[in-house]
Amino acid sequence: MLKNIVPHHKEVAAKLADIAPSGYTMALNVCYLTPQVQVTTYSEAWVKRYREMHFVSHDPVAIWSTVNSGTTRWSDLPLWGTQG
Repeated sequence: MLKNIVPHHKEVAAKLADIAPSGYTMALNVCYLTPQVQVTTYSEAWVKRYREMHFVSHDPVAIWSTVNSGTTRWSDLPLWGTQG
């Protein structure tokens, strides 16, 4: 499926790994918070924490990016109503 949506997905994955060595998530064709295709390279520990904190519905990076431009670090973001 991924190769049909992103023909050069291996090259894209290599570039993402270069700029995000700690991991990344790529979600494509998202509808109602459910992607048709999702690739996650984060550690299982981080994926578990992400789920436990319910970030899928209030991801601090997604919220930040809707009102800002540029770059930021996860560690510089408030956790938007969560404790962590």
